[in-house]
Amino acid sequence: MILVLQIDKTAKASISLEERGKLIDQLRWQDKQNLSEKLLPKINILLKRNNITVQELEDVNLAVDMEESYSAYRIASATMKTLRYCMGKEL
Repeated sequence: MILVLQIDKTAKASISLEERGKLIDQLRWQDKQNLSEKLLPKINILLKRNNITVQELEDVNLAVDMEESYSAYRIASATMKTLRYCMGKEL
C-alpha cells in the first residue's frame, strides 16, 4: 500500500491510499494555510479508517504542482520524508 500526499497551487489537498495503482481510499480538503495543522491528523484518520500502520506502508509519495518555495510544498515534503524515515526508507 502506498500513501500519496497531493497538494496543488489552488490550495486543494488530498491524501490517498493506493495499491498496485488502484485507489483504495482518499481524503480531500481545501487547505486554508493550515496544512501543518491538518496533514498529520488527516493521515492518521485515513490510516486508522483502513486499519493500516505507517510500518505497513510500502512507500509514501508526494505529488505537488507548485514551486518548492511554497510553505505547503515544504510541509508536505518534510512529512513525506519523516514518514519514509520511520519506515526505514532512504531519504
